[in-house]
Amino acid sequence: MRKLPRSEAEYEALADYYAENPPVPAGPVTISLDRLKTGRPAKGRAGAGKSAAISIRFPDELREQLDRQAETERAPVAEVVRRAVIEYLDGHPV
Repeated sequence: MRKLPRSEAEYEALADYYAENPPVPAGPVTISLDRLKTGRPAKGRAGAGKSAAISIRFPDELREQLDRQAETERAPVAEVVRRAVIEYLDGHPV
């Protein structure tokens, strides 16, 4: 397995490959809504909905697509990202 970090050239090569070969779902995608607990827990509800925050960088074009998708779905960008990650991981079990 390749160790991170990747070079800028490697990231650009991956982005070019993705642009030429976008992922295609193998069939209908179903997402269990219980995996999509969104937002912060209500104040005073200790332990409810704990989740780790992470920071992700996107190329400008991908970020613009993500923003448009979120606007179309009337969902926060974080929600669209969560759905995409769940869909990917469900289709690529380890």
